Amino acid sequence: MALIASLFVPMLAIAAQNPSQSSAQTSIGKHQSTHNKPAVSHDALQWRPTKQAKLVGRSKRHVKKYPIIVRKVVQVGGIRGNLAATRTVDGRLSTHIYRLPAQSKPAAVVSSFQKQLTGKGYQAVFQCSGKQCGPHFAQVSPGARHASQYFSSNGPVGHYFVAEKSGPAFDRYVVMQISAPSSGKPHALINHIRTQPLQIASIHVSAHQMAQSIHKTGRVALYGIYFATNSAQLQPKSKPTLTQIAKLLANNPKLNLLVVGHTDSRGSFQYNMKLSRRRAKAVVNALVNNYGVDRSRLKPWGDGYTAPRATNRSKRGRARNRRVELVPR
Repeated sequence: MALIASLFVPMLAIAAQNPSQSSAQTSIGKHQSTHNKPAVSHDALQWRPTKQAKLVGRSKRHVKKYPIIVRKVVQVGGIRGNLAATRTVDGRLSTHIYRLPAQSKPAAVVSSFQKQLTGKGYQAVFQCSGKQCGPHFAQVSPGARHASQYFSSNGPVGHYFVAEKSGPAFDRYVVMQISAPSSGKPHALINHIRTQPLQIASIHVSAHQMAQSIHKTGRVALYGIYFATNSAQLQPKSKPTLTQIAKLLANNPKLNLLVVGHTDSRGSFQYNMKLSRRRAKAVVNALVNNYGVDRSRLKPWGDGYTAPRATNRSKRGRARNRRVELVPR
């Protein structure tokens, strides 16, 4: 509930259908392991699904706006159709694929892995299996995106698990998915993601960048709109971002927007719902009164803390969650 963007965070918290990647070192499914030494080293975590598990693929690459599934996937449209079910991160992604023995029990494998992560300071974010993951999970799962030869995009869903460890400068995520083949041996995918270090920079999004983001992802998240703690009164330093929103609307006369306020989770649910809506109304009023925008083109809305982009357990995560989003309507 403190200032929107009281910390400096990445400007656009948006999921992309095909996250950009670079410096891929080894293609998934092309690396064959002929030995059994541990292939995963992450934050002092050494782990192999079972003693008999065989490494069949691995890769390391930088990613931007990489979507991590943290909720049940219920909508069609791939990742872009399920933005509310994801968190997006920039950073370093390491992927390992293991072939498990045919007699493996996936639930036990996930449970053992979860215990090891908990011992290293990780906290569970989301876990599901089968139909609990949602009717459209298979199409957008990390397995289908990274190793389609082992994970079906239209078959049964196995097990999925996400854990997070927050730090003062960056966060770590670990994602595990186990396939559910109708025949043959199951496979386990493990993603390790270390987010980019927190950057100190000017929070400024141009009207052109806003338009590009809305066109590509259906929304734009803004962190350059500021309020005092527990207040819906706009601060003067919000003017550059408000000016760019007005320019966006002037350049696109057919564009009508939802102006959606978001808070962190401090305080009660009802309080945050009301506060986020009052802040959205303040933005609309400023655009109408100070920039001459037609009020009929804007609709304020408040989502409170119902659609977080990051964990609310860290200052960095709460700062990322405090934002105003523009959504075309």
